Amino acid sequence: MARFWPAMPRTCRLTLITTMSPLRSHSEYAGYFGLRRAAHAALLFLLCVGAAHSASVQVVPVRVEISAQRTAGELRIINSGDKPVSMQVDPREWSQNVDGVDQLAPTEELLAVPPLFTIPPGRDQIVRLGLLGQPSPTHEKTFRLLVTELAPASGEREASAVRIRLQLSIPVFVAPSESEAIPELVVEDTRIGADGVIVTLRNTGNTHVKLKQLSVAASGGDMPDDGRSGKGRYLLPGTSAEIFVPGQLTGALRSVRIETEDGWSREHAVAPDK
Repeated sequence: MARFWPAMPRTCRLTLITTMSPLRSHSEYAGYFGLRRAAHAALLFLLCVGAAHSASVQVVPVRVEISAQRTAGELRIINSGDKPVSMQVDPREWSQNVDGVDQLAPTEELLAVPPLFTIPPGRDQIVRLGLLGQPSPTHEKTFRLLVTELAPASGEREASAVRIRLQLSIPVFVAPSESEAIPELVVEDTRIGADGVIVTLRNTGNTHVKLKQLSVAASGGDMPDDGRSGKGRYLLPGTSAEIFVPGQLTGALRSVRIETEDGWSREHAVAPDK
């Protein structure tokens, strides 16, 4: 079972990839590892809200929605730096196993054009997205676009430089063609620990849900909530996940309240023996 601990809010996934030219002295090694620690620290505070970005590359939007009526979409990738950047856009089929762990696989159902390109400084590139397959009549289809900044040619790398490259995973949702997309989350189990409560959720609907908040109430009062329990986590149809709600429970567990980013909410009563 995938366990999701409190995390920073996010609407996209981002990976920082560092490339380094050969280092020639102890001071250069020290400087490199200091920069790497700084990059990792900066990543912890990165919030992908309306646009995902690195130092010089921005991508909008951070999610794409497609339907039978609108079978195309687009991404705008902006180079706000002072050097050309080369990019690659790779569509993948996105699923989750029964434990809620993401699975990405090559797909021919979603097309991105152009898939490879170079953006001059201060310019942007529009990437057209097209659905080649058919939407499912009853369930949402899900994909991800892997947007990767490619390493520059070896002759273009600056000596003794650390370069941070961008890799984003943009979700793409294709609505069912004949059924209404209805989110539905149920609480399958709750387990009480010394420092919080573990809640097992299952998505029994036909569309994804994105958690906004998960909170619990007890006979001795509501557990103080830091507003981060499960925030930003996707659950695709038919998947389950364990969400950790930190805090000290006072009295017996009474209920679990679920809120999603699209405004759906539900309060689930917990049996007295819990």
